[in-house]
Amino acid sequence: MPAKWLVSMTVLLGALMAVIDTSIVNVAMPHMAGGLGVGIDEITWVAISYMVANVIVMPLIYFFSQRFGRRRFYFSAVMVFTLASGLCGMARTLPEMIAFRALQGFGGGVLIPTAQAFMMEVFPPGEQGFAMAIFGMAAMAGPAIGPVLGGWITDNYGWPWIYLINIPIGIATLLLVPMTLPADDPKKRVRARTDFLGIGLLAVALSCLDLVLERGQRWDWFNSALTYRFGILGVLSLFGFIYWELKAKSPAVELRVMKNFSFSMGTAMGTVLMVCLYANNFVIPVWTQELLGFDATHAGLAVLPRALIMFLVLPATGRLYNLVDPRITSAVGFVIMAASGLMLKNLSLDSGISEVFWPLIVWGLGNAAVWSSLTTLTLSAVNPKDLVQASGIYNLIRQFGGSTGYALVSTLSERRTQFHRSVLIEHLSQFSPIFRERWGTIAHLLPYGAGSTGMPPSQLLYTLDPYHLQDMALAVMNAQLNANAQMMAYADIFWLFSALFLVSAPFFFLIRNPRKRNRP
Repeated sequence: MPAKWLVSMTVLLGALMAVIDTSIVNVAMPHMAGGLGVGIDEITWVAISYMVANVIVMPLIYFFSQRFGRRRFYFSAVMVFTLASGLCGMARTLPEMIAFRALQGFGGGVLIPTAQAFMMEVFPPGEQGFAMAIFGMAAMAGPAIGPVLGGWITDNYGWPWIYLINIPIGIATLLLVPMTLPADDPKKRVRARTDFLGIGLLAVALSCLDLVLERGQRWDWFNSALTYRFGILGVLSLFGFIYWELKAKSPAVELRVMKNFSFSMGTAMGTVLMVCLYANNFVIPVWTQELLGFDATHAGLAVLPRALIMFLVLPATGRLYNLVDPRITSAVGFVIMAASGLMLKNLSLDSGISEVFWPLIVWGLGNAAVWSSLTTLTLSAVNPKDLVQASGIYNLIRQFGGSTGYALVSTLSERRTQFHRSVLIEHLSQFSPIFRERWGTIAHLLPYGAGSTGMPPSQLLYTLDPYHLQDMALAVMNAQLNANAQMMAYADIFWLFSALFLVSAPFFFLIRNPRKRNRP
């Protein structure tokens, strides 16, 4: 087997382990909360600690790779991830779980960018689009099988096994690393001073800003003192980090790579993609279960075709990299995903799984067109010696964009639901034909006199107490009102996705064509 495929097999095994672990945990959250004796709100810190550790370590990958050697650093990351997985499976208190998940996040945050860098390095320029398509297939396999696998393991063996299952995979990867990955050249190691100040400022900045994004809606954003404190501390630390890294002789993160316009523009487009992708991953399961009445199995089946179509189409889009200008492929992918957003926007509370199926298939086709071409387009713009550094920064900014997507959709869904509910209530009248029809069909179910309060229905709805709801008819109408308002809010979000994709598509053509760039 050629060396490039052996290298790919090893690094993709580690990357797949990290990608699956990100999604496999979500379905087990309620079981973990019960097992650890905490509430759902508290158990979310398990996910937050992993994500914060991820974004902290990503831009430091180049520094540690140069200091200790890339293969040795990758080996250490797999070891840390595997060890932390075992500790997570044995954790019995929430503080233990949060600490071990953060440790796991430090290891997992290294595996994906380093895998990209290894594959970009071992494949020749003409095959790099195909290499990123193969990487994308592994990345898509995680969201596709993670929730299903996590649910099956949790139901049959208990939640600790979603972590313990990583141990044999991690051991196999550890055995493959010294046999397949190219050895580190001791002469190329950089024995510079460790930039402790830069690392510290980065950790504080990303931790604070990620906390604000993850918890801002629960903290009522800037009506909360906590949001102000973490936000101000995060922004000040970020500016301090940028200032220090640009003047340091041996910076922990070489920010000067961002001077490459094509790389910066590609990173910006990748951030747009991740904002919409993470937001979409949040909306679809909630929307299908809460509003369309799907159970967890059918909600998973509704999302599965999107990942499967990407898995099937990605090799073809990777081959297109050498035949079609990747800027055109990426722009067309954004337009296709914009069309998917408009299709989702037109769905209603009466939609079934078949109506959800086709918009998500279209989304998967567009995502497949963008995924490999955008990554290759962006990373091929940098000097090969800066590839690991660039990959870490690229993935950091995209991951932070994903956190922004979660925060954006969480806030918009709540605010727009409140807006649409107030509009609907204003138009609700006892003289409305729809109101009189609904009232007549269920009035006979009410206690005597409940249907003749004399109060206008719009005023009566405002006075409803959700914990002591006595009027059955108004309870039904209130639930329908809320469902319609929430559906309209999600329609606004899908419309926003479409507009963002359409506005961003032309910016791909500001990136230099890599085929002209690589021409001798």
